Amino acid sequence: FRYADAMAVPTNLGRASLESASKRTVSVIPYGVDPKFKRLSLEERTALREERDCLGKTRFITVAQNTWRKNLPALIQAVKLICHRDPDRKMQFYIHTNIDGVDSQEASLYDLRAIVQKMGVEDWFVFPEEDTSLFNAPNDDYLINEYNASDYFVTPSTCEGYGLPLLEAMACGLPVIA
Repeated sequence: FRYADAMAVPTNLGRASLESASKRTVSVIPYGVDPKFKRLSLEERTALREERDCLGKTRFITVAQNTWRKNLPALIQAVKLICHRDPDRKMQFYIHTNIDGVDSQEASLYDLRAIVQKMGVEDWFVFPEEDTSLFNAPNDDYLINEYNASDYFVTPSTCEGYGLPLLEAMACGLPVIA
């Protein structure tokens, strides 16, 4: 600890623990969501939904890296189990993830398009455009629009750290299914 220029933690408990162990001052920078993550007006949300061809549908959004702990194939399997209840295809699941593993440092564990096709649920899923990557991600405004075009946030994660996408979704007015 004595070689660190500064130490910051997200909680007062973390600060107290590190200060007692290091005998140095530790700054608290609380977790939070950028204030730009907010619920847009009904008119703006309607326009976003129209752009995404989901007017009259229930749109679910998942924001997660394509890794084992995010468990994205489980979401696809869950949709397979319930899709018979939606013969008119009124549900739409948008998975915002690194779909193709563009960068060699980036995990892109599952071929989600192939899993969706094998499960026969292509009509219920939408993915980002090609080359969307953890290292080449769209800006926050893009994600804010995706949240605001959606009705629910759903995550099939087996474990989470802080869970920033859950807070972003709630800041944009979405109920969370986790």
